[in-house]
Amino acid sequence: ERSIAKNAIISHLKMNDAFSNIPENTDRVVVVSSTEGGTGSGSAPIIARYIRDVLGFNTSIFAFTGFEDDVRGLKNTIEFMKELDEDTTIQILSNKKFLEEANDNYTKAHELANDEFCKRLLIMSGDILEEADQNIDDTDLHKLIDAPGLIDIIYTDIDGPLKGVEMFGYTHISNPTLTVTTPYNDVKDVTKYSCEGGIMFPLSEGFALVYTEDVHLAKCKANDDLVEKAVVKIKIEK
Repeated sequence: ERSIAKNAIISHLKMNDAFSNIPENTDRVVVVSSTEGGTGSGSAPIIARYIRDVLGFNTSIFAFTGFEDDVRGLKNTIEFMKELDEDTTIQILSNKKFLEEANDNYTKAHELANDEFCKRLLIMSGDILEEADQNIDDTDLHKLIDAPGLIDIIYTDIDGPLKGVEMFGYTHISNPTLTVTTPYNDVKDVTKYSCEGGIMFPLSEGFALVYTEDVHLAKCKANDDLVEKAVVKIKIEK
């Protein structure tokens, strides 16, 4: 029951040094839960708020909604949503949405939803994700066991050649014609601009090093060849 889960997690957070094993340099903590079950839907909002407000980490929730075919699950989903405050960052993944693509196969729909979760997590983290060998079972392909209550994502090394030619645009943030066309997106870590002037050059070998005060436009088409490359973001401590 949700009420049991809520009371249990609240008691645990009060009595223990909860989540003290989260590394200090963590950029964002992702809390993943279903909304229809009692345990996850009851505890996930409380855990996310605790990690955000008490421990001070940026926090996001990935919530898997079910197939909307039982009263208890729908009730738990409604109660789950009511407990989210206006500062909560959440992405919803609907298992029901994938039923048509899965030909009404519930297990396959779960798998497709998990695949979508990994795609979104890849965009959020900017890293390459790889399926690990600690999976719980065949229906939860990407839920990985490493430590109690935590999800371990395995990162792969960059493999394969980096090749091709692309046109690379650049201007400085002080350019007076620079205007914001799309505000900052903290999930993709990107702001989009438009401007006049600047420079454009082909990038085929070596690498381009840009800083936070640099505005750059990558992936401008140079020819019909496929461009394979790697983007590495480095956090600089000042």
